[in-house]
Amino acid sequence: MVEQNATGEATHFAYDERGWMHKRTNARGQETHYRYDAVGQLIEQKDEVSTVRREYDTDGNLVTVQEEGAGTKHREYDLLGRVTACTDSYGNTIRYRYDENSQLTQTQLIYPDGKVVQYTYDVAGQLTEVKDWAGRRTTYTYDENGRLIKTVRPNGTIEHRSYDAAGQMLRLWDQNRQGVMLQKFSYVYNELGQVVQEEEKQYTYDALKRLVSGEWPGGRVWYSYDKGGNVTGIGTVETAPKKAMGYGKDNRLSHVNEQPVEMDADGNLLVWTENEQTHTYAYDARNRLVRTGQAHYTYDAEFVRTSMTWKGKTTRYVVDQEAVFSRVLMELGEDGSPKAYYVYGQGLIGREDAQGNYLSYHMDMRGSTTMLSDWSGRVTDRYSYGVYGELEQHDGTISQPFCYNGRDGVMTDPNGLYYMRARYYHPGLKRFLNRDILPGDVTEGQTFNRFAYVNGDPVGFIDPLGLAGLGTDDCPKRNKKSRKRFNFDKARKEGIKKIEEKYGGVIEDVTNRRTTLNPKDIKFMQSTISNQTGDYTVLNNANTFSKNPSKILELNPIRVWQDGTGNIWTLDHRRLGASRLAKLDEIPVQWASKAEVYKEAWKFSTEVEGKSVVLLLGKDLSQTIR
Repeated sequence: MVEQNATGEATHFAYDERGWMHKRTNARGQETHYRYDAVGQLIEQKDEVSTVRREYDTDGNLVTVQEEGAGTKHREYDLLGRVTACTDSYGNTIRYRYDENSQLTQTQLIYPDGKVVQYTYDVAGQLTEVKDWAGRRTTYTYDENGRLIKTVRPNGTIEHRSYDAAGQMLRLWDQNRQGVMLQKFSYVYNELGQVVQEEEKQYTYDALKRLVSGEWPGGRVWYSYDKGGNVTGIGTVETAPKKAMGYGKDNRLSHVNEQPVEMDADGNLLVWTENEQTHTYAYDARNRLVRTGQAHYTYDAEFVRTSMTWKGKTTRYVVDQEAVFSRVLMELGEDGSPKAYYVYGQGLIGREDAQGNYLSYHMDMRGSTTMLSDWSGRVTDRYSYGVYGELEQHDGTISQPFCYNGRDGVMTDPNGLYYMRARYYHPGLKRFLNRDILPGDVTEGQTFNRFAYVNGDPVGFIDPLGLAGLGTDDCPKRNKKSRKRFNFDKARKEGIKKIEEKYGGVIEDVTNRRTTLNPKDIKFMQSTISNQTGDYTVLNNANTFSKNPSKILELNPIRVWQDGTGNIWTLDHRRLGASRLAKLDEIPVQWASKAEVYKEAWKFSTEVEGKSVVLLLGKDLSQTIR
C-alpha cells in the first residue's frame, strides 16, 4: 500500500498474511518494522531511533514499554482495568487511588515523592473540590445545566462565568477576596457562534469561517489566506503586509518575505529566515522535533516529551498520561531534584516551587494564562497575547511554561514554540512545524491543510493535542452547540452500574473463547458511532465485506461479551456495524474478559436496548444501522 501526497513523496506500508502492518517506509526512506503476538498486539517496533518492546497482561492491558537507550515504563492495573500506578523511564511512579465501588465520589493522585492531590465529585460526576498535599482547596460550582459558573481558588480569589441560553459564555471575571475586580472579559457572537467581540477587541471572518481581522483601540491586524487555508499575509494596514508567505504543493511553506524555506520529504520544516535570522530544526525518524537553536528535546516511546535542554540546562518532566489531556505534574532538574509541582482540577490551577511558594493561575476563555497570583491574592504576573497566540507582553518575574492555552497543558518554550503534545506550533508562522498525523474531514474542507492552526479561527478554537481544533470549554462550536468535554470516568461508572443492575453483570465462563456468530445476534452498547476512524470508514468496510465476505477474516475478531440475562454485546461497534450493513451471516468473535468490559463500560449509552446504532456521517447526516 502506498500513500502519496501532492508533492509526489510516498509513504509505503507492507502487510503480512493476517493483514497486520509489518513495515512502514516514510518519505525519507526510513523504515520502521513491527512485530505482533498471536492476538495482534504490537510487541516490537524497530526504527532508526531504537527498538521498542511492549508487554501486556492477560486482559490485554499494556504493562511494560521498554526502549533501548531510553529506559522502561511500567503500568499496574486493578480488576476493572484502571491504571493504579505508572512508572516512567526515569523511575518516577505516579499512583492512582479509586474508591472501592468505582463510584466517582473521591479519587487520589499520588506524586512520585508522596504528595497527594484529592478529588471530590458530586452525584452527577462533576468535580467539586481539589485538595492538594498542603490542604489548599479549589472548589467548583455549576449551574443546572452542568456549566461551570464559579471557581474559588486557595488564595481566596474567585472566577465567575455567565452564559446565554445557547450555552455561549457571555462574561468571565475574577475578583480577589475583598471583591476587587482583577480582570474581566465579555463576549459577543455572530449567528455561526464565532466570537465577534471580546471586551474592546472586534473580530471579523470570511465566508470560510477564517479570522481576517482583529481591531482594538490603537491597534489593528489583518490576515489573508489562500484557498488551502494558508496564511499568506499579515499586516496592520491594508497596503503594507509586514509578513508575506508563499506555499507550494501539499500546503508546504515555500518562502517567508521572499526568503526560501526548506522542508524535508515528510513535510517537516527544516530552515527558514526572517530579519536576517535563520531558524533550523532537526527531527528523528519518528518526525519528532529533537533540536532547534539552543533547545534539545527528548521523548519516551509513547511520544511523551520527557525533557528539554535550553542553553545547556536540562529540565525533566514527570507526566500524568492517564488524564484526558496528559499533564506535567513535576519539573525536575537534571539530577532529579524537584523544581516545581503543578496541580490540576478543571485544567491547570496552581504551581508550587521548590521553596514551597504557591501561585494560582487565572485564565481567559481559551485557557490562556492572563495572570498569576500569590498566596495573599496579589497579582504577581500578567500576560497578553496576539490573536494567533503570540506572547506579546509578560509583566512579572516568574518563569513558568504554561502561558498560551496553558490551562490544557500547552507549554511555551523559551524559543517561542508551543508544545502541543503531538507537535509544535509556531505562532509567528501561524502554523505547525510539521504535518498532522490525522487526515482531513470531508465535511470540513479546511481540515485537509495538515499544517494550518485550528482552521483559521484561533479566537474560538484551541488545539492542545496538536491534532485537531477543539472548541474552548465554553466556546460554542460552529454548529452553535457548546462543547463539553466527555467525562469518561463518569460514563464508565454509569455503564458499570447499568451492566450490573439492569443486565445482571458479565458472564465470565465464556471469557477468551473464539467462535463465530451472526452479527444480528450481537447488540450495540453505543447509541452513536462516527463513520471514520483513522484511515478507515464503516461504509468503505461494509462495501468491502459485501463484495468479499472473507475479508473480515483478515481483521482481528470482534470482541463480544454476554450479560446475565443472555444478551450478547460488542465492544467493537464499527466493525459490527460494517458487518450488519454488508448483511454477513457469520463473523469471527472473541469473548472479552470482565475487566475488559468494565474498562470500556463508558460506551454503554444505547437507548434502544442495543438493537441499532446511529452512524454519524458529518454535516448533520446520519444513517441508522439495524
